[in-house]
Amino acid sequence: MPDGDAVVGMREFLTAVFGIVVVAGSGMATTIRVPTDYSTIQGALIVAGSGDTILVSDGTYSGLFNRDIDFFSKAVSLISENGSAHTTLDFGGSAAEPHRGLIIDGAVGPAVTIKGFTVRSAYLSIGSGGAVYFTGDSLIVSDCVFEANCAPSAGAIACAASYVIVIGCPFEGNAGGAAVLDTDSLVVVNCVFSKNTGANCGALVVFGSRGELSGTICDSNTC
Repeated sequence: MPDGDAVVGMREFLTAVFGIVVVAGSGMATTIRVPTDYSTIQGALIVAGSGDTILVSDGTYSGLFNRDIDFFSKAVSLISENGSAHTTLDFGGSAAEPHRGLIIDGAVGPAVTIKGFTVRSAYLSIGSGGAVYFTGDSLIVSDCVFEANCAPSAGAIACAASYVIVIGCPFEGNAGGAAVLDTDSLVVVNCVFSKNTGANCGALVVFGSRGELSGTICDSNTC
């Protein structure tokens, strides 16, 4: 789990840089385009409100404000225009310079949707959820390729939520285990877990009362 002081510190830093007080937002849902409306994903999230959609054009997004991305507890959908083959989030983390991916802490209300990205190179030396860390009501992840993400626990996704849906996502070469999901209701459909490593389980660890796993392949994961 991320350190709370670190998350608050990042929010204060972003507010100072962008000159905006970060709030949850309300009103009519809208679509914010990256890079047309805002050049970075973090910049778009600062002005977004819960229920909004951030639509990301083709390309590779990396560097400052495209890594260590804080959703500010907003239930926002982050979606690429043309899918994971065309849109990459490269967090550029390493042991020398750790960086995580998406931080979605305390999102309530509409489901948070992450759709259509290749997600790579998050690196945490402590904590869980290298590429995606989520706590809140509900999370939907679809058409995302998670590769070469690393954390002591859950290199790709760490999640504590009421329900979680993961559809059509390959997980390959993630360290610390691909995903740790703590949820009351889980659906994992048409996913592939391959060549992931972890101390307890290379592929998927699930805590919760009920779940559905279908059309999913686990191959060559090690622990």
